Amino acid sequence: MAYPRILLTSLLALLSGALLAPAQAQLQVDTQTQPTDPDSQAEPVPEAPANRIYRMRDEQGRVIFTDTPPEGAQAQEIRPRQPNSMPAPPARAPREQAPPAPVAAGYSTLEIVSPSHEQTFQNPHEPIPVQVNLAPPLQSGHSLRVLDNDQPLDELVLTWPERGTHALRAQVLDADGEVLKESDTVTIYVHRHSVLLGPGARRDKDKDEKRTGLVQLLPWVPDTN
Repeated sequence: MAYPRILLTSLLALLSGALLAPAQAQLQVDTQTQPTDPDSQAEPVPEAPANRIYRMRDEQGRVIFTDTPPEGAQAQEIRPRQPNSMPAPPARAPREQAPPAPVAAGYSTLEIVSPSHEQTFQNPHEPIPVQVNLAPPLQSGHSLRVLDNDQPLDELVLTWPERGTHALRAQVLDADGEVLKESDTVTIYVHRHSVLLGPGARRDKDKDEKRTGLVQLLPWVPDTN
């Protein structure tokens, strides 16, 4: 009968397909994983390290530094030294500066108010004080003195002035003795009587101021009689 033969043929076909399917699948996988041309895939090229410096010599013997030495050349790699870095010291706080010493103000006024200019003293028996007007007041480290005919007085007083003309000046001095300010000159006159006035006294007509014995010669005065 034809039916059993057809059925047997169909079963054989199914069995053949089931057995061949895994082999075909494996063959397809191997085909996808393996390259078709072994020479078509190049080997990976190692990358050159960056930031490298080489020292070499050229044909003339000159030293050359390069980051790409020629192939086959004798080049020595130069490894840069690590810089010695130290932390910066902490900033110092600024020193407090002492305030500058105040500059001494100048003196605006210095004058002799007593005795007055061209004042005459007749045979004075008491010391003659010298009064000075100073503005502003005398400052620390300064001193005040009075000159009598360019000679400094010990105090601001004429103790026993000799007869004649006296030129008075006041001065302010600093600590080094330098004159800071000076007053105008005040001139005074001192008259004194002769110690010896008697029959032996006579006028000094030749004005040589010579004395004869104990007789004091007075300044010559013309005789108006």
